[in-house]
Amino acid sequence: MKKIKSINSKILCSMIFTTTLCMIFFMVFSYFQIQKTVTKQMRNDGITLIKTLRQEIVKYNIKDLNEIQGIFKKIDD
Repeated sequence: MKKIKSINSKILCSMIFTTTLCMIFFMVFSYFQIQKTVTKQMRNDGITLIKTLRQEIVKYNIKDLNEIQGIFKKIDD
C-alpha cells in the first residue's frame, strides 16, 4: 500500500511542478507581449500627435518659433 501512495505523491508533485512551470512561462510571455504592445501603441500615438501638430502649424501658417513655443506653453499650463 505504501507504494501506491508514493506513486500518487510522485504523480501529484509532477503535476504541480508542470502546472507551476507552465504558469511561470505564460506569465513571462504575457509580460513581454504586453510590454511590446504598449511600446508600439505609445510610438503610434506619438507619431499621430506629431502629424496633427504639423498639420495645425501648416494650417495656421505659423512660421515664428516664439509663437509656436507660446502656444505650447499655453497648452502646458
